[in-house]
Amino acid sequence: MKNYTKNITATPFKVLLALALISVLANTCKNTPGKSNNLIYADSNRVAFELPDLISEDNELKEINPYVVYAAYIKFNNDKRLFTLSKFSTDEEHIIEFDFVTLLLKDFTFGDIEVDAYALKDFGIYEKEGKEYRYKVSTISDSILQIDNAWLVSYYFMKNNKSKNLYEMKLMCSDVESVEPLKAKLEGIVKTVEFPEK
Repeated sequence: MKNYTKNITATPFKVLLALALISVLANTCKNTPGKSNNLIYADSNRVAFELPDLISEDNELKEINPYVVYAAYIKFNNDKRLFTLSKFSTDEEHIIEFDFVTLLLKDFTFGDIEVDAYALKDFGIYEKEGKEYRYKVSTISDSILQIDNAWLVSYYFMKNNKSKNLYEMKLMCSDVESVEPLKAKLEGIVKTVEFPEK
């Protein structure tokens, strides 16, 4: 039988080399902006979440719409869907219900562009596995944006349910049959939301 144990002597050089390697590995694994440790960090690392089926990020949309803090294309039912995370800020802290209702009553805009047609179709608050979820389903049409009767599914959240910042995660589809599967997809993403300490 072969003996696989060796007599290893730790020279100062080997110890320093091992410490340097551990330091490099530790720094590589630290949370950094962008995609890291299966989390997406957005809004200057103020919010993090898992985004399954990521295809590519879209930085152009953030330049067009000032509310968008993160945009990406994700795979959904063998198709590519635009996912956005937007942030709506106020000067004063509010509880989430106040900002959620305010957004429900507000007309839809795309940045500074008012769309041709907007309709609120459904909204609600529900609890699942000890977590509260707030959602909105709406339709929009706009000739400038070249969107004809698109369905928007949005979920809302904020840190500790009281903040100056309300976040909105949104996915869009072209048919009503996709609304429930999109709600399930967004619920799964919202479930992973974290607010890293600064």
